[in-house]
Amino acid sequence: MKSILLIIALLATTAFTHAKPKDSLEAARKEFEALDSKQREEHINFFVKARGKIQEKKYLEALEEISQAEKIFSKNEAIHTIRGTCFTEMGMYDRAMGEFDAGLALNPDSLTQIHNRGEILFATHQWKEAHDSFSNLLERMKEAKSDNSYIEFKLLLCKMKLGKNDEVKALSEKYTYMDDTPFYYYTQAAFAYEKGDETDAAGYLMMATRVFPNANLLEIWNDPLIILGYMKNLARGKGDFDGK
Repeated sequence: MKSILLIIALLATTAFTHAKPKDSLEAARKEFEALDSKQREEHINFFVKARGKIQEKKYLEALEEISQAEKIFSKNEAIHTIRGTCFTEMGMYDRAMGEFDAGLALNPDSLTQIHNRGEILFATHQWKEAHDSFSNLLERMKEAKSDNSYIEFKLLLCKMKLGKNDEVKALSEKYTYMDDTPFYYYTQAAFAYEKGDETDAAGYLMMATRVFPNANLLEIWNDPLIILGYMKNLARGKGDFDGK
């Protein structure tokens, strides 16, 4: 799931900077800093290797690398992010959710784990739960100066599936084609797909590729449409994220 892989790419390796200070986090930080420099370096290197294996789609090897990191220091929230990502990509959603829950237990304020839990709920078509998870995430991110349009897009799709038509309309009007986000084009494409008009949907997606030529960016935005069954996953075929 590309949106989770994006989180991996942005993840601070030691994973102690995400949340507000908590006694347990501070204790874990001190415990990590008490390791000798060689152990800390090895721990970080195992993360780098695991991330590389994920990018190569070698998920079993990534799991082995992260297990080695865990042997050195187990209280790193990012261990569960990496492991959960592997299980997600392998279609093992229950195990992925267990990992993200474990990460959240280590860091209750982790936006990373809240986001990833929402992704699993969305991927398994639990629209109400995914809706509430994304709403919670956006509420927590209110003060952050970040582009939340991708999360808002997934929230809109949840609202659409739940029949919250007035809320869908209001959210869809937040961005226009003039904003620096693919939100407008993908929202219009989703509406067209929902009406069965694949030609119109393809037109909006084509416009998105012209305005935003970064293929990696649009691959992330394609994910929700693949999950809803509107688009084919050209890399792996249709149905990879059907919740099975």
